[in-house]
Amino acid sequence: QPIWRRPYALGLAASVALIFGGLTSWSYLRPTVDFERLALGVMEEVDSAVHHETAPMARGALRTALTDPALRLAAGLKLEFADLQRDGCRSLRIANRDVLEVCFERGGEFLHLYVARRDDFDGKKAVTSPVFREQGALASVAWTDARHAYVLVSTEGAASLRNIF
Repeated sequence: QPIWRRPYALGLAASVALIFGGLTSWSYLRPTVDFERLALGVMEEVDSAVHHETAPMARGALRTALTDPALRLAAGLKLEFADLQRDGCRSLRIANRDVLEVCFERGGEFLHLYVARRDDFDGKKAVTSPVFREQGALASVAWTDARHAYVLVSTEGAASLRNIF
């Protein structure tokens, strides 16, 4: 009897097909997390005591761009998620999704920029205008572009963020 007609061979082939199919479709099966969860999760992170011990500073060309007072973040950032990971940006998980943190100083104010893949945070829903929030001593502005979701956090209030954004 040929091997493809033996019950154990058919069972093994079916098992391999199911496992392979499950692994390849895993990202599509994950429940979506909305953009609001990213912004709130980031503000919780900045407010935590652990954050202040591990906040990294931007380096190189990214630092030069972010500290330039003429740069308005709403005009767009040319960031690549993979490049930020390689450059040593702090990586954290919010709602079980990868988020990168870039800290910088502008005009004496210490700011925290968080970058996530847009598709990880319900990227199908367009966020057409920036969303400003204030929570305790923190203020944030959240926005998206074609590929990324961003949250910028400050301790200086929403008026300060409006000047940068």
